[in-house]
Amino acid sequence: MFNLLDYAKVLLFSLFLTVCSFGQRSTPTPTPTPAPPALTSVSVDATLIGDGRPTSPLGVADGAISTTKLADNSVTASKIATENAPANSLILMSTGGGMRWEPLPITPPSGGGGPMRVVDSTSRTVGYVVSVNPNGQFTFVVSHIEIPSIGFDEWVGFYVNKNGITGSDERFIYYSGSGCSGNMYVDSFNGADDQWLVRKGYKFPWSSNLFIPYGPITTRGYGSYRRNTLPGNCENGSSTNLLQAVTTIAESTLGVPPFGMTR
Repeated sequence: MFNLLDYAKVLLFSLFLTVCSFGQRSTPTPTPTPAPPALTSVSVDATLIGDGRPTSPLGVADGAISTTKLADNSVTASKIATENAPANSLILMSTGGGMRWEPLPITPPSGGGGPMRVVDSTSRTVGYVVSVNPNGQFTFVVSHIEIPSIGFDEWVGFYVNKNGITGSDERFIYYSGSGCSGNMYVDSFNGADDQWLVRKGYKFPWSSNLFIPYGPITTRGYGSYRRNTLPGNCENGSSTNLLQAVTTIAESTLGVPPFGMTR
């Protein structure tokens, strides 16, 4: 028999379920982020080796670290390899183009205590003493000089006194062209310079540079010249002479006066 009260209960319960279903929010299932593709290699240039895989790990290539990559004052004395020095009293010397082991070139004039040296105002070695003028006006020293641009790597002699490099033995500087242009040469005293054991360097009062002869002594033509006296004006005049090519370095390369002598 139909019961109105039971029907009302069923209707109210159905309505309750409907309201509850509208009040609920469903949580969407997130879409998973795809994994990045596996890294199979690394692009490298000439400064690196390897490609980053376990079988070929990355590394720094031999010779890849340049001077510009090193911080100033980052190389200390303990990092300089000296174990390859022969055991025959060599000294580690700055040559102007690098460092290398050199023999003590000159024995001291009076013996004992090591070679006599001329040093500059910063205690840097200018050169090793070969001879001293009897009246003490000047000293002849030899210095090791490298000029990589012309392949020059030799001992060069200079006259020095307390005030710096001095003297040019009455030499002239000759030029291949007029107006003191072109290649530079120095006369060779009729080829006598070719008999010296060391090159002889020159200082002229009109220049802050030192003049270093190099190469063969041959008869050459010239178109102009400068004398070794002030004011050092250019003089035109063409002829031939026994000449040797010269190059120049700054006088300060050897040292900053005043000079002194020590062992």
